[in-house]
Amino acid sequence: MATASADIAPTPTTRAAAQSTGAQDRAVAERHQRADARRNRGKILAAAEIAFRELGTAVQMEDIARRAEVGVGTLYRHFPTKEHLVAELATHRFSGCISEAETALETADVWAAIECFVHRNAEQMATDAGLRDTFMAACQSGGIWADERDRLNQRLTALLERAQTHGAVRKDVTINDVQALMCGLSAAIAGGGDWRRLASVMLAGLHAPLPAARP
Repeated sequence: MATASADIAPTPTTRAAAQSTGAQDRAVAERHQRADARRNRGKILAAAEIAFRELGTAVQMEDIARRAEVGVGTLYRHFPTKEHLVAELATHRFSGCISEAETALETADVWAAIECFVHRNAEQMATDAGLRDTFMAACQSGGIWADERDRLNQRLTALLERAQTHGAVRKDVTINDVQALMCGLSAAIAGGGDWRRLASVMLAGLHAPLPAARP
């Protein structure tokens, strides 16, 4: 009696099943890789956020990789350069400042709105080197965070013009002056100055003088 051959070719159904299983295995592996990549990115950004707050733009990529407990190669796969990582962190700072400027624009008292914005950011600058460096970056042209800087300046311009229209801020103050003052404020706070006193000095320079009393 004839025996069945051991090397019978697989049927189309068998091949299709094998291909389907292989595709499913690849899909599972890809999902795991994407999940690992998301976890690593989250760990990197969490570690970088702390380092940026402590050190500002002086932060080093190797230090962030160590804090995040990932390899340096993994860090560079997510952020090809230090500038790209700093831009991501600075964008978060810009977004916070934009939100605060928009809140100030909703405040009915135009001078109180200016005071709140300056005091709030000065207080944060005292403990956040990254925010101080973000305001320094706002004074420079170009940069890969130029769009966020321009969005912030649009809100600050609206805040300034509204206050000037109501006579709360000196008419000769420009948005460039405000940028320079915020940069100076960040530098002075970085040098150890008291943020409350420095913010008050800045606000005193912005405030419109009271009308002279009639004799």
